[in-house]
Amino acid sequence: MSLLHLHDLHYAARLMRQNPGLTVAAVLALALGLGITTATFSVIDGVLLKPLPFEEAGRLAQVREKFTSRGPDGMPLPAGSYWDYYQENQFFAKLGAYRSNPFSLTSPGSDPERYLGAAVTLDFFDVFGVRPVLGRAFTAEEMEAGRDDVAVIGHGRWSDRFGADPVPVDLEPHCQRGTGAR
Repeated sequence: MSLLHLHDLHYAARLMRQNPGLTVAAVLALALGLGITTATFSVIDGVLLKPLPFEEAGRLAQVREKFTSRGPDGMPLPAGSYWDYYQENQFFAKLGAYRSNPFSLTSPGSDPERYLGAAVTLDFFDVFGVRPVLGRAFTAEEMEAGRDDVAVIGHGRWSDRFGADPVPVDLEPHCQRGTGAR
């Protein structure tokens, strides 16, 4: 460092000693600015820059229908439109659909508990390239109308509700009997 820079640093330190209130305000402003910048970058990095934790995440797409009379945002596909896409698909390697749905989870000897889950199509897990850690996903027979007695539960729910028991409710792990949509 040159002599001129050392003189500037000495002068700055002397001014900070003479005005401690201004020094504290400047340090707090710098700390606040750095904190906000770090938090903003963390959010942008986690949401926009890091890839989704799925196989070939860059190839995932969400399809919505847009009606000009309902505003600029698209709407989720109705089931009939999804089946039309599914049967006539020539563009997508795999198609899956979901609908958010509340349901009750019951097991012998305990009260039913209400959860927000999703009714999904047979290929839903294949689209994302994920498999249950234990047990299995759905079978074609379980997708038939009226079959609402099977659910794949997440790791957190499995740990909280069933104490991470590998065979809760005397069924295959992670394929639980419940009421409501799967």
